[in-house]
Amino acid sequence: MSQAERSDKKRQRRLIIGGVVSLFVLIATGLGIWFYQQRNGSGSGDGFTTPTLRSDTAVSGIGLEGAGFSSPTTTTASLLISLSEGQSLPDAVAANPLVTGDPLTEDEIAQILARLPELTGEIEDEQPFNLPDELLPPPRPGTTISQAFPPPPGVAAPPTVVDGPLEVLRYTPEGDIGLAPFLNVTFNQPMVPLTDLTSLSEADVPVNLTPDLPGTWQWISPQTLRFEFDSTAVDRLPMATDFVAEIPAGTTSASGNALAETVRWTFSTPPVQVVNSYPPQYEPQPLEPVIFIAF
Repeated sequence: MSQAERSDKKRQRRLIIGGVVSLFVLIATGLGIWFYQQRNGSGSGDGFTTPTLRSDTAVSGIGLEGAGFSSPTTTTASLLISLSEGQSLPDAVAANPLVTGDPLTEDEIAQILARLPELTGEIEDEQPFNLPDELLPPPRPGTTISQAFPPPPGVAAPPTVVDGPLEVLRYTPEGDIGLAPFLNVTFNQPMVPLTDLTSLSEADVPVNLTPDLPGTWQWISPQTLRFEFDSTAVDRLPMATDFVAEIPAGTTSASGNALAETVRWTFSTPPVQVVNSYPPQYEPQPLEPVIFIAF
């Protein structure tokens, strides 16, 4: 074995021995710290760390007894602090003191008023109320139209009345309609006198409507008659119905002219129609299908 090989082996042995010694030193140091903590009670089993302040003071009395000093004494001081979960405390609010007052008597009130100086008026204190010279008129809604009343004669001539046979100028509705809110008939001559039109009885109505419906016939003018259907559910004539209205021949106007021929017309309101349905046709369905129909 050469000299170099022997040197390498010695170096390896030194490293191994040094590592083992260092390991033992670390283990001994850890055990010493653990024993020290166990002896001083620095660890607890409840999960909280209790800090401990410990102060040891020792005074050695070697060779002092012979000089008349007392024996050596040892003083130990310990401070233990326990930590736990805190809870919030409500702030205590002091109540305001309640004072009960007593009303003053007439004599006490007179004594207090006697201490005040005498109130004297000045000439400038009395002044008349300052009213503006011109007041703005209050605003009035709408537009004011200046016009003489009653109007001068000859300004608006009364409407001319055709002297001839009675005729029906127009009537509504007619034919197939989607909605009929009311029925109107207009004549070429006045049929009723110009008075309170709402007070006229149904006996003055010259129109026969089939089918007979509950409603109100009303003259909205001396020449125009209206029928409105009475219903709390809808404000129109019934749907899916064919109506026939007829004014018989010989009906006379307010001037005595008669209707030469019977006037008759019809109108119809649409029936109920299916707009959507389920299930669709020509498709297989289960034994208990769901059926939906929308009108």
